[in-house]
Amino acid sequence: MDLSDLSPSMKSLLNNLITVLAEIKPHNKSGTAMYQTFAGLIEAVNSDNAVHNVAKLTSFHPKGTEANDRHYIEDSSGKNVFRIKFNYKSSNDFIAAFPLKGKLKCLEEWRVRILTSDKVLWPSAEAVEKICQSEVYVVAKPAIVNPSADIDFCLGFNQAEIILASNLSSEQRLCFLLLKSLQKGYLKHYFSVLTTFHWKTAFYHQCGQIDPALFDRHSTILLALVSVLSYMIECLDKRYLKHYFLDSNLIANITETEANEIKGKIEEIIKTPEAALRLYFDMNKECKNSKQEEEISMKEIEEMKTRMNNPSNEKQTDTIISLMSDLQKATASDDSKLTQAIVDTLYMVIEEETDIPFVRPETPHQQCSLNDFLAQATIYSTTSFSSKNEKKKALKDLKAKAFSTVLSSIRFK
Repeated sequence: MDLSDLSPSMKSLLNNLITVLAEIKPHNKSGTAMYQTFAGLIEAVNSDNAVHNVAKLTSFHPKGTEANDRHYIEDSSGKNVFRIKFNYKSSNDFIAAFPLKGKLKCLEEWRVRILTSDKVLWPSAEAVEKICQSEVYVVAKPAIVNPSADIDFCLGFNQAEIILASNLSSEQRLCFLLLKSLQKGYLKHYFSVLTTFHWKTAFYHQCGQIDPALFDRHSTILLALVSVLSYMIECLDKRYLKHYFLDSNLIANITETEANEIKGKIEEIIKTPEAALRLYFDMNKECKNSKQEEEISMKEIEEMKTRMNNPSNEKQTDTIISLMSDLQKATASDDSKLTQAIVDTLYMVIEEETDIPFVRPETPHQQCSLNDFLAQATIYSTTSFSSKNEKKKALKDLKAKAFSTVLSSIRFK
């Protein structure tokens, strides 16, 4: 499945709508769900002659902060900065993924290997069958070795991983949480080298080999933990960690120096696992009692103010409604999984990126009738508001009703 599934008119409509929503400007290239979700898609669409040129978008991984304290200071160099204190950061990655049609040979081979081996103790046969029926996705993501962003992709087994996680026992989950504690604590300097995905893959491989009784939290769970750690050492020795479903090396990009350093740290953990685990919990307690701090220059603050106060940054509601209407009409004659995925994702992005609190009209009780809208409009026009804020709120609600009414009529024609 590729972009040839979209007609030229659909590509053009999609491009125009994304351009409006993303508010493309040279100085504001990234930071919204729109850019993260559609960056690769927009670039691909723009390469087609049928579509107008738009500015090139860049992928971005935002960090959402919980700011607890802010104050203006002057740093040692005499530059004015704005200092923000916080307890923690959280992050989300947005990426476009499209389902594959048919069954993958690698999944069938994995199924046969798991179900016919007497040595494989996990996952259950029921979970294996569910995984083989689950969707696999094509994800635009550069390779870890000799990457080429224009042509690289990977296979995403998101649904399969959800099924695997749900098939873990409570003791196995606890063991994996201990593993993550080591990753974030004792091995924190290598957090971006050996990621959670790497550790999860190693853990799943070992769950198939470890007697489930060894995960008992009251007695032998640390032995199960050490078994996973030892397996990772073996992988680092060979610099080869096999993907759980594919014949693919997940650590092909790790250097020999990095592998040796991490091996040494893991060997230290195996000698005294309790002490290594304690480091994470002590560190976590310390973080709760203290705040992390970052500085933002006054120049960056001024740039943010300029963008916020720029009238051209206002959401172009009328244009969005018009383009969504055209897009929905085009969908009727361009009915494919890719088209439907794009339309559904656009609804999500509009909800995320605009200040219009509309409800997506997917079920009958969510639909907004024209009569309901006219009734609310009449109330608005005949009401004497006690303050500007009250009138402003009523107008915002009326716009939301109008938006929902239009989308409902489009969706259910």
